[in-house]
Amino acid sequence: MVQLNLAITPKFTRPELLLHPSVPKYLSGVNPRTINRQEWWDLVRKEVYAENNHCCYACGVYQLDAVYEQFLDAHETYTYDYKKFEAYPDEIVALCRACHWFIHFRRVRWFHIRKEVVIRGLRFLADEGLPVPYWQHRLAENYRWNWGELDYWNLQVQDRPHSLLHLFSSKWVLVSDGVKYNMGGVVK
Repeated sequence: MVQLNLAITPKFTRPELLLHPSVPKYLSGVNPRTINRQEWWDLVRKEVYAENNHCCYACGVYQLDAVYEQFLDAHETYTYDYKKFEAYPDEIVALCRACHWFIHFRRVRWFHIRKEVVIRGLRFLADEGLPVPYWQHRLAENYRWNWGELDYWNLQVQDRPHSLLHLFSSKWVLVSDGVKYNMGGVVK
């Protein structure tokens, strides 16, 4: 007889993952999963999902209890050198769709879902005592979304990040194992 464990809990949560900066525009599509091929990606992401009991690394929700989609996304994190326009892969993490969309909130096409995702993320970070990201906070402020901001007496908003010109520069390269890549492939 097969028993289902309906009380699956995460081994850990790391809400600070929601503070990950935006990927520069010209690195969109340049990432470890495209460099290392699909077979590698499928193996790594399955390991990442299992590492935390198939729960979101950021909020801890079990994949079948997640809102929007009942699966996890694999998300790459990077360290950025804004002076050299270089990105270095850090790790791959499992995120529920809502947490993943919070990080990439500009890509969410359906405005009502963008509002829900941004409000959920802002509340979650504030509840954890973490600062809220500048751009998501500014979006909520501009549209006058009531997310309970006044309930957080110690609310911190991150400083405005580097100039947006940095994010839109075509100089960006991904450095993986000492090799530099851009949208055209290996940089010589």
